[in-house]
Amino acid sequence: MTRAAISFLPGPAQLHPDVLVALSRTPAPHRGAAFLEDVASIKAELRALTGARHVSVMLGSGTIANDVVAAQLRRSDERGLVLVNGEFGERLSDHARRAGATFDVERLPWGVPFDGNAIERALAAHPAATWVWMVHLETSTGVVNDLPRLTTLAHARGMRIAVDGVSAIGSISVQVGDVDFATAVSGKGIGSVPGVAIICHRERVTPDERIARSLDLGLYAGAEGVPFTLSSNLIWALSAALGHAAKPGRMERLATVGAQLRVELERRGHVIVAPVESAAPSVVTVALGADECVQAFGDALAARGILTSYRSDYLVRRNWIQAAVMGECTREQVDTLLAVWDEVRGREPVRDERARRGHHPLGGVAAHL
Repeated sequence: MTRAAISFLPGPAQLHPDVLVALSRTPAPHRGAAFLEDVASIKAELRALTGARHVSVMLGSGTIANDVVAAQLRRSDERGLVLVNGEFGERLSDHARRAGATFDVERLPWGVPFDGNAIERALAAHPAATWVWMVHLETSTGVVNDLPRLTTLAHARGMRIAVDGVSAIGSISVQVGDVDFATAVSGKGIGSVPGVAIICHRERVTPDERIARSLDLGLYAGAEGVPFTLSSNLIWALSAALGHAAKPGRMERLATVGAQLRVELERRGHVIVAPVESAAPSVVTVALGADECVQAFGDALAARGILTSYRSDYLVRRNWIQAAVMGECTREQVDTLLAVWDEVRGREPVRDERARRGHHPLGGVAAHL
């Protein structure tokens, strides 16, 4: 019997059956009173999850969400700063450039976190910057940048703050009530299907005719949240996923599963890109050895029903492969991943009774490139 594929992709995530049930309902008109109530309910759930003061939802991906934020940052015509330490930080710089914003860039090597000291140095080096934009969980490396410290330091300088929370929100604890703009999506940490872009914003936003209609956050902030066509099925699926994402203990369970995965892969001799003290449990990026081909390895896993991330150009160039613990990921699924991983590598599974009982001494375990 063929085993159903298990997704360890950083999107689309492994889905709860309730999400698929919601997705299969008969579509509703996006102007109907009942659907507008559903949208209002979704926005309230997202505010509760993130601590955001305002939330807008729209059709699209994280790219759309970040284009919307770039357009808002451009409105001021003031100089900003983009912090980059991975692929998605580089993309923020590209979003800002394409929007016509004036900004500088501070870069760190991929895998090195923007911790408090690095953030303080970056802000000090650009005293003219009035806004700063950073990825919270850098998906390419699995590094978590220090958003609370950025918030404190930037506010002390009177700066506005934007954050890409696309992989963070729903997979790790994130509070963005004091952030001016934060982006998220339905198909990653929250555990729904892709297709809904989410913008958390600190203040009410007014429309701006200089911005393309589809990217004008002010239009979404009005019109009862639905200025244009919005898929009822995607909203219902998102609501079903949020019902599970908000359950007590879910993030802690995923964090435990992700930490176990990291430890087991390190015990197999792999180098994990993110240092343990700044690593997200939800995205484990593995640097394969020179004698291993990421495409062949990832293809072999996929042929056995294990879906990992390895086809993006930035991963192929570095010979990196990723296993993400998002959505409805369980310890049993991780055990399956590890068994197939060992099978593909042609080695006997590594066994350790303490690991099997869930005892994983993480202290001091780190792998630096």
